[in-house]
Amino acid sequence: MKTTVILDPFEAFSDDKTCLLGIEALIATEAIICKLFHMHGCVAEPMAEYGSEELKERREAEDLLEIVRQASVRLHELGISEKIIKEYCCTGGDKPPERIRITKWYRILLPDRGNMEIKMRPLAKTLFILFLRHPEGIAFKALSDYRKEIYEIYGRVSGRSDLQAMSRSLEKLMDPCDNAINISRSRVSSALGKYFEGSRLGQYLISGSAGTPKAIALDRSYVTWDAPTL
Repeated sequence: MKTTVILDPFEAFSDDKTCLLGIEALIATEAIICKLFHMHGCVAEPMAEYGSEELKERREAEDLLEIVRQASVRLHELGISEKIIKEYCCTGGDKPPERIRITKWYRILLPDRGNMEIKMRPLAKTLFILFLRHPEGIAFKALSDYRKEIYEIYGRVSGRSDLQAMSRSLEKLMDPCDNAINISRSRVSSALGKYFEGSRLGQYLISGSAGTPKAIALDRSYVTWDAPTL
Protein backbone atom coordinates (compact mmCIF):
# COMPACT_ATOMS: atom_id res chain seq x y z
CA MET A 1 0.00 0.00 0.00
CA LYS A 2 1.46 3.33 -1.07
CA THR A 3 1.89 5.96 1.65
CA THR A 4 0.81 9.50 0.85
CA VAL A 5 3.40 12.03 2.00
CA ILE A 6 2.26 15.56 2.85
CA LEU A 7 4.68 18.11 1.42
CA ASP A 8 3.01 21.34 2.46
CA PRO A 9 2.24 21.79 6.22
CA PHE A 10 -0.98 23.62 5.39
CA GLU A 11 -2.19 20.64 3.34
CA ALA A 12 -2.49 18.72 6.59
CA PHE A 13 -5.82 20.40 7.20
CA SER A 14 -6.99 20.99 3.60
CA ASP A 15 -9.57 18.20 3.57
CA ASP A 16 -11.38 15.89 5.98
CA LYS A 17 -9.38 12.80 5.03
CA THR A 18 -5.97 14.38 5.62
CA CYS A 19 -7.15 16.11 8.79
CA LEU A 20 -8.22 12.72 10.12
CA LEU A 21 -4.80 11.32 9.21
CA GLY A 22 -3.12 14.07 11.21
CA ILE A 23 -5.32 13.37 14.24
CA GLU A 24 -4.57 9.64 14.00
CA ALA A 25 -0.87 10.43 13.79
CA LEU A 26 -0.92 12.54 16.94
CA ILE A 27 -2.91 9.89 18.80
CA ALA A 28 -0.44 7.22 17.68
CA THR A 29 2.50 9.34 18.80
CA GLU A 30 0.95 9.90 22.22
CA ALA A 31 0.39 6.16 22.59
CA ILE A 32 4.02 5.42 21.68
CA ILE A 33 5.32 8.00 24.15
CA CYS A 34 3.06 6.81 26.99
CA LYS A 35 4.05 3.19 26.40
CA LEU A 36 7.77 3.97 26.38
CA PHE A 37 7.54 6.24 29.42
CA HIS A 38 6.01 3.39 31.40
CA MET A 39 8.46 0.87 29.94
CA HIS A 40 11.63 2.81 30.67
CA GLY A 41 10.56 5.04 33.55
CA CYS A 42 12.71 7.76 31.98
CA VAL A 43 10.70 10.72 33.25
CA ALA A 44 8.83 9.71 36.37
CA GLU A 45 11.47 7.49 37.98
CA PRO A 46 15.14 7.64 36.84
CA MET A 47 16.87 4.27 36.78
CA ALA A 48 18.14 3.61 40.30
CA GLU A 49 20.66 0.90 39.43
CA TYR A 50 23.11 3.26 37.76
CA GLY A 51 25.88 4.25 40.12
CA SER A 52 26.45 7.89 39.21
CA GLU A 53 24.43 10.92 38.25
CA GLU A 54 26.22 11.08 34.89
CA LEU A 55 25.24 7.51 33.97
CA LYS A 56 21.64 8.10 35.04
CA GLU A 57 21.38 11.23 32.92
CA ARG A 58 23.00 9.49 29.95
CA ARG A 59 20.50 6.61 30.18
CA GLU A 60 17.61 9.05 30.51
CA ALA A 61 18.83 10.96 27.42
CA GLU A 62 19.11 7.69 25.46
CA ASP A 63 15.56 6.71 26.45
CA LEU A 64 14.17 10.10 25.44
CA LEU A 65 15.97 10.00 22.08
CA GLU A 66 14.53 6.53 21.46
CA ILE A 67 11.03 7.88 22.17
CA VAL A 68 11.57 10.70 19.65
CA ARG A 69 12.99 8.27 17.07
CA GLN A 70 10.10 5.79 17.30
CA ALA A 71 7.49 8.55 17.27
CA SER A 72 9.13 10.09 14.19
CA VAL A 73 9.21 6.75 12.37
CA ARG A 74 5.52 6.15 13.10
CA LEU A 75 4.56 9.64 11.95
CA HIS A 76 6.42 9.10 8.67
CA GLU A 77 4.57 5.79 8.22
CA LEU A 78 1.30 7.69 8.62
CA GLY A 79 2.29 10.10 5.87
CA ILE A 80 3.25 13.14 7.94
CA SER A 81 6.00 15.23 6.35
CA GLU A 82 9.34 15.95 8.00
CA LYS A 83 8.52 19.66 8.02
CA ILE A 84 5.31 19.15 10.00
CA ILE A 85 7.05 16.83 12.48
CA LYS A 86 9.77 19.40 13.13
CA GLU A 87 7.26 22.24 13.51
CA TYR A 88 5.19 20.18 15.95
CA CYS A 89 8.24 19.17 18.02
CA CYS A 90 9.54 22.72 18.19
CA THR A 91 6.30 24.34 19.33
CA GLY A 92 7.06 27.21 21.69
CA GLY A 93 10.57 27.84 20.37
CA ASP A 94 9.94 31.48 19.54
CA LYS A 95 7.62 32.28 22.44
CA PRO A 96 8.73 34.35 25.45
CA PRO A 97 8.42 32.83 28.93
CA GLU A 98 5.22 33.19 30.91
CA ARG A 99 5.26 35.07 34.19
CA ILE A 100 5.03 33.09 37.40
CA ARG A 101 4.12 34.31 40.86
CA ILE A 102 5.20 32.66 44.11
CA THR A 103 2.77 33.34 46.95
CA LYS A 104 3.53 33.60 50.65
CA TRP A 105 2.84 29.88 51.08
CA TYR A 106 4.73 28.97 47.91
CA ARG A 107 1.82 28.39 45.60
CA ILE A 108 3.10 28.69 42.02
CA LEU A 109 0.68 30.75 39.93
CA LEU A 110 0.50 31.75 36.26
CA PRO A 111 -0.83 35.35 36.14
CA ASP A 112 -1.21 35.25 32.35
CA ARG A 113 -3.67 32.34 32.73
CA GLY A 114 -5.88 33.83 35.41
CA ASN A 115 -3.59 32.73 38.26
CA MET A 116 -3.80 29.07 37.32
CA GLU A 117 -1.81 27.07 39.87
CA ILE A 118 1.03 24.73 38.94
CA LYS A 119 0.58 21.67 41.13
CA MET A 120 3.55 19.69 42.41
CA ARG A 121 4.28 17.20 45.17
CA PRO A 122 5.79 18.82 48.29
CA LEU A 123 9.35 17.53 47.73
CA ALA A 124 9.31 18.44 44.05
CA LYS A 125 7.95 21.90 44.79
CA THR A 126 10.57 22.42 47.51
CA LEU A 127 13.30 21.61 44.99
CA PHE A 128 11.79 23.89 42.33
CA ILE A 129 11.43 26.84 44.75
CA LEU A 130 14.99 26.34 46.02
CA PHE A 131 16.47 26.46 42.53
CA LEU A 132 14.21 29.34 41.54
CA ARG A 133 15.71 31.28 44.48
CA HIS A 134 19.26 30.57 43.27
CA PRO A 135 19.79 31.60 39.63
CA GLU A 136 23.53 30.98 40.09
CA GLY A 137 22.80 27.25 40.32
CA ILE A 138 23.42 24.56 42.93
CA ALA A 139 25.40 21.33 42.66
CA PHE A 140 23.32 18.36 43.82
CA LYS A 141 26.18 17.16 46.03
CA ALA A 142 26.10 20.56 47.80
CA LEU A 143 22.38 20.52 48.67
CA SER A 144 23.16 19.94 52.33
CA ASP A 145 24.72 23.42 52.41
CA TYR A 146 21.15 24.71 51.95
CA ARG A 147 19.65 22.54 54.71
CA LYS A 148 18.06 25.39 56.69
CA GLU A 149 16.52 26.90 53.58
CA ILE A 150 15.22 23.54 52.37
CA TYR A 151 13.53 22.87 55.72
CA GLU A 152 11.96 26.35 55.71
CA ILE A 153 10.56 25.92 52.19
CA TYR A 154 9.29 22.40 52.83
CA GLY A 155 7.61 23.49 56.08
CA ARG A 156 5.58 26.12 54.19
CA VAL A 157 4.86 23.89 51.20
CA SER A 158 3.72 20.89 53.24
CA GLY A 159 2.12 22.77 56.13
CA ARG A 160 4.19 20.69 58.57
CA SER A 161 5.93 22.14 61.59
CA ASP A 162 7.23 18.88 63.07
CA LEU A 163 10.94 18.73 62.16
CA GLN A 164 11.15 15.04 62.97
CA ALA A 165 8.35 14.26 60.52
CA MET A 166 10.14 16.23 57.77
CA SER A 167 13.61 14.95 58.50
CA ARG A 168 13.59 11.56 56.78
CA SER A 169 12.41 12.81 53.38
CA LEU A 170 14.55 15.93 53.38
CA GLU A 171 17.73 14.22 54.51
CA LYS A 172 17.32 11.67 51.71
CA LEU A 173 16.84 14.55 49.26
CA MET A 174 20.16 16.07 50.40
CA ASP A 175 22.07 12.77 50.46
CA PRO A 176 24.33 12.68 47.36
CA CYS A 177 24.35 8.87 47.54
CA ASP A 178 20.55 8.63 47.39
CA ASN A 179 18.43 8.70 44.24
CA ALA A 180 15.74 10.89 45.86
CA ILE A 181 17.11 14.06 44.27
CA ASN A 182 16.81 12.59 40.76
CA ILE A 183 13.29 11.34 41.43
CA SER A 184 12.18 14.77 42.71
CA ARG A 185 13.86 16.54 39.81
CA SER A 186 12.04 14.27 37.34
CA ARG A 187 8.75 14.97 39.10
CA VAL A 188 9.39 18.70 38.73
CA SER A 189 9.88 18.18 34.98
CA SER A 190 6.77 16.02 34.73
CA ALA A 191 4.63 18.59 36.59
CA LEU A 192 5.87 21.52 34.49
CA GLY A 193 5.30 19.53 31.30
CA LYS A 194 1.56 19.74 31.96
CA TYR A 195 1.67 23.54 31.63
CA PHE A 196 4.49 24.30 29.16
CA GLU A 197 5.89 22.74 26.02
CA GLY A 198 8.83 22.94 23.63
CA SER A 199 11.75 25.22 24.41
CA ARG A 200 9.48 27.30 26.62
CA LEU A 201 9.33 24.31 28.99
CA GLY A 202 13.12 24.12 29.00
CA GLN A 203 13.36 27.57 30.58
CA TYR A 204 11.60 26.32 33.74
CA LEU A 205 13.41 23.01 34.20
CA ILE A 206 16.24 22.27 36.62
CA SER A 207 18.98 21.48 34.12
CA GLY A 208 22.72 21.30 33.66
CA SER A 209 25.47 18.96 32.49
CA ALA A 210 26.52 16.02 34.65
CA GLY A 211 28.96 17.02 37.39
CA THR A 212 28.14 20.75 37.13
CA PRO A 213 25.77 22.93 39.18
CA LYS A 214 22.15 22.67 38.05
CA ALA A 215 20.03 25.79 37.50
CA ILE A 216 16.71 27.09 36.17
CA ALA A 217 17.39 29.22 33.07
CA LEU A 218 14.25 31.37 33.41
CA ASP A 219 14.92 35.13 33.40
CA ARG A 220 14.01 36.12 36.97
CA SER A 221 12.30 39.28 35.72
CA TYR A 222 9.42 36.93 34.90
CA VAL A 223 9.16 35.85 38.56
CA THR A 224 7.19 37.76 41.21
CA TRP A 225 7.77 36.81 44.84
CA ASP A 226 5.14 37.34 47.51
CA ALA A 227 7.08 34.86 49.64
CA PRO A 228 10.50 35.70 51.15
CA THR A 229 13.29 34.99 48.66
CA LEU A 230 16.41 34.68 50.80
